[in-house]
Amino acid sequence: MTRPPERLPSRFWTAPAVAAALADGDVPALLDEIRQARGWTQAQLAEVVGYSQSWVSKVVRGRQPLTVGQVREVAVRLGVPLHLLRFGASGSDDPARPDGPAAQGSAGGTRIRPDGPAAQGSAGGTRIRPDGPAAQGPAGGTRIRLDESAAQSLTSVTRARRRLEPGTPARQLAREAVAHVDLAGRVLDHVLGDQVTGRADAHTAGHLRAGLSEAAGFAAWLHGDMQDLGTARTYYRLAVQSARQAGHPLLAAYMIGSRAAFEVEADDPVLALTLVAQARRELGERPPATAGAWLASIEALGHAAGHDAEAAGTALRRAESAVAAGERSGAPPWPWVFPFDQAKLAGYRGQVSVRLGRAEEARSALSESLSAGRPAVKQRGVLLTEMAAAQAMAGRHEEAFQSVSTALAVGVTYGSERIIHRARRFRRAYTGPVTATVRTFDERLLATIT
Repeated sequence: MTRPPERLPSRFWTAPAVAAALADGDVPALLDEIRQARGWTQAQLAEVVGYSQSWVSKVVRGRQPLTVGQVREVAVRLGVPLHLLRFGASGSDDPARPDGPAAQGSAGGTRIRPDGPAAQGSAGGTRIRPDGPAAQGPAGGTRIRLDESAAQSLTSVTRARRRLEPGTPARQLAREAVAHVDLAGRVLDHVLGDQVTGRADAHTAGHLRAGLSEAAGFAAWLHGDMQDLGTARTYYRLAVQSARQAGHPLLAAYMIGSRAAFEVEADDPVLALTLVAQARRELGERPPATAGAWLASIEALGHAAGHDAEAAGTALRRAESAVAAGERSGAPPWPWVFPFDQAKLAGYRGQVSVRLGRAEEARSALSESLSAGRPAVKQRGVLLTEMAAAQAMAGRHEEAFQSVSTALAVGVTYGSERIIHRARRFRRAYTGPVTATVRTFDERLLATIT
């Protein structure tokens, strides 16, 4: 077997085409991106993965269906961290066995099939899609296989919906997300009960609970974007509880940290800081760099919201050190799919500066994040509301209302009540001159509630 090549740099995994392939489960597109990054021909790629050139050509063109076992094998040979594909042991890069339980389907092979809408990538590529009973709910007496493929089915649905979220109103996704959480819970109940053949072992139940945690975390995020704060908290609690029951401290820390960021947004920095401390306890003394940078940034934001500039600065410096360490460590650990890089840190630094009244520092950091980070459209809308606050503090009133007007348009277009709420909050806090630009904004804002 060909030895895995040297690890690809962390920036490779955040490149737009690679990020889209990972989020979409588009294995052929990912293979071709790796080939191009390595400067290989298809023949050289075939040699590394141990298959013929014609086989590789068919895979890249979406003409060759793959088994889960083949994806595992190819990923290991190319040095792809398996957690980025949602295979293997969660929270580690240990290669999963290509002939293990998850590779087995009800008819001898869980397939990665090129047929049907759910199986097609953005460019017609093959996407992960488990077959058979494990992909079905328990309704109608369906018997559930006790292997990893049930959890992979649940997780792949959540991943597909996450892929849609940046460009889709949360209300269009929320009903199905809630139904998916319910399905995940019912599947877990069946697996743990007597209605299936045999009993689930702890390993299988852990994978299912992790799938439930991810589904609940996504439902929480959607309800937060809809400003349904009570429902969001309910799903965050379920996500944390399920992650802990699954025995995945990284996943638990991720969900607790997500809740902490949510509470900062909801103007409860004291609770947010308490949650950050809980997340750190889950991670232990030596957290992965990505997790450490992310949590330190949320902590800095919580301290800034509480007007503790010294503590906020200390947390930001910790985040900067962790980001530097993360750049040297390659791909982040599951459930973090993308590294926490300098552009993301700049966004947090800008938000901290806004809360501490440092207008010029905020404008500089937010400009860096908006230009270098190329955030998704909804996140761009959030950052623009922060930029508007910084510009208003600096006396740049026209620029501020241009920024917040763009943010409001994003909120309306993508149905993000979170962004619309931020725009309203900006207007309530504004005490500058009322110009024609301000009156135009007021009309647009009024239109969102009439």
